[in-house]
Amino acid sequence: MYLIFSSLTGLTIGTVVSLIANLFVNGIKFFEVLRLELFFIFSSVIYAEIIIPFAWLSAGFFLVFLIKKMIGSAPWQGPADAIYCAHRPDKSMDIRQGFGTVLAAFTSLSAGASLGQYGPIVHMGALIGSLFRKYNLHSVSLSNDIFIGCGVAAAISAGFQAPIAGVIFAHEAILRHFSMRAIAPIAISSICAASVGQWLGLSENILALNFSAQPLLNQVPALLIGGFIFSMVAVFIMKTTLTGIATINKLSLPIGYLAFVAIFGLGTIGMIVPETIGIGMKSLVSILAGHYEISILFLLFCAKILAVLISICFGFVGGFVSPALMIGALSGGLLSTILSSLGFEVSSITLMIAGMAAVSGTIVGAPISMVMLVFELTESYDFAVSAMLSVVVANLFSHLVFSHSLFDEQLKRRNIDVSQGRGNLALMEQSIVDVAQTEFLKVSPNASVANTIQLLKKRQQTEAYCVEGNGTYVGKLFLPQLLKLRPNTEVHTSVMKSEKVIPADASMFKAIEIASDFVGEALAVVDTDTNKIVGTVTEAALFQVYLKAQSDVHKLEHG
Repeated sequence: MYLIFSSLTGLTIGTVVSLIANLFVNGIKFFEVLRLELFFIFSSVIYAEIIIPFAWLSAGFFLVFLIKKMIGSAPWQGPADAIYCAHRPDKSMDIRQGFGTVLAAFTSLSAGASLGQYGPIVHMGALIGSLFRKYNLHSVSLSNDIFIGCGVAAAISAGFQAPIAGVIFAHEAILRHFSMRAIAPIAISSICAASVGQWLGLSENILALNFSAQPLLNQVPALLIGGFIFSMVAVFIMKTTLTGIATINKLSLPIGYLAFVAIFGLGTIGMIVPETIGIGMKSLVSILAGHYEISILFLLFCAKILAVLISICFGFVGGFVSPALMIGALSGGLLSTILSSLGFEVSSITLMIAGMAAVSGTIVGAPISMVMLVFELTESYDFAVSAMLSVVVANLFSHLVFSHSLFDEQLKRRNIDVSQGRGNLALMEQSIVDVAQTEFLKVSPNASVANTIQLLKKRQQTEAYCVEGNGTYVGKLFLPQLLKLRPNTEVHTSVMKSEKVIPADASMFKAIEIASDFVGEALAVVDTDTNKIVGTVTEAALFQVYLKAQSDVHKLEHG
């Protein structure tokens, strides 16, 4: 029964995602063609070549701003949110905010923003998977991450016509684990998405490559050097992007300033270097075909990075895979020229393809997926192995100096660290207050030792908590210490001077760290701002929460 339900889930999600993803891509193509047709229609108008791009960008920016007003002030979503929800079974993706982001990305890309379409498609696939779980198939014994994985795999498969890369991408970049329960529906969804696109004639492999690879052994030095260079390019893009967005948000500039920079900046770059505006897939094919000289490649490289930063920092919405592919190819072309002049034996096309895979794989945190994507697009084992050399070096270097991916760094800046694993992540997001016991033995500071000992004997406990009438926490009392005092002594004189307490705003993960070397019955949970006790928590309670978290993760990842 599980096999039937999981197969039907994969087939259904794959079909729906394929249709919508292809409509998304072909819709952007339609508006690109329409924009070019306007140049011919108004060719007789003075300055039409200036007016039309600026007017088109202005209309797109206004619509994106309108969408933002409609869905609220929350930040735009993206693949990072899909990763987070895939790691938290109790969390659901924000459908309204998510599809608003997808619509804003469609509008931005149709207007000519220098961003990518695959990030929004991946996010849309995750949203569709979440919708199926929420409204149609929640009773089926499939976990949240499987639904998201099906949608993501179908999106990559439909976008690139690369079903194997889609399956690997879903596991490597989003789910971050492999299980037999997940592989079947995700693989079915990915294959179905590619098949539906081909059957309806909606899909087109615009990155289909037809080149011959050079012998691998001669290329190894250049590919290893390229790995470091491509990694630095990717890290530069990620750092400048995140820093730029944070700076613009901090400045809180009026919408008029943002609009001026976005429209004027992109419009000007588009007039000087038109290849850098929009998604740029056709320009990428021309770059791989060697249609540009070294000086033009350098100009395209600088202009594309600048256009991407202006687009994403000043109001437009989109992904990073398409720009990363183009920037990676340009990096490979520039590097091949430099290394050739230094005496290295270099194949320009091999280094450009390696650059595509390395830069994009580093940014999205999916090195194996990008190697497989190269294999499926080129149908060349030699190109795939060559790309793998640069990809693994680039990803390792980026991981050491920056982060696992752009998406991981985005989550870290929201205090979400998925590298800790599902179990620890769940503990980090559960408050200690959820398990704290509000019923515990409270004793007034002025109470006598004799009365306190009697209370402890009656409760059959060895610890009590000295609390003032207004709830202020004084400290813990221990029966062995009380027995050493005179019966009429006030108990506050026996309060433990150096005592471990758990802050009331601590997570379960932090509480377990605090209690790791604790010996006793329970720890006090104290509001550190007011110094008032809100409850106590036992070691047994902490162990139970920890074991449950580990059990849930094991069940999810291993079935």
